[in-house]
Amino acid sequence: MVEIRINGELVTFDSNFRDALIFTIDGLKGSEEPTLKRTYQEFKDYTDEDLMDYIETEFDVRPELIVNRRIDSKWYTKQHILDD
Repeated sequence: MVEIRINGELVTFDSNFRDALIFTIDGLKGSEEPTLKRTYQEFKDYTDEDLMDYIETEFDVRPELIVNRRIDSKWYTKQHILDD
């Protein structure tokens, strides 16, 4: 499960990373559409990394990504800082 917070506030908690990013963008854009169809169409060719970049460059927010796992999970997370 992934959790996305914006400026410390929970935006979404989802089992699908891409869905969480799309939902977050839709909310940040202030969309009043009843579904995410238009947002999915607009960003269909974006990678997950592109979506993350879009959030941090297009909005004046502090995004936070949290990976939620069971306490006995063997998975752990790392972050690598990429040079452009």
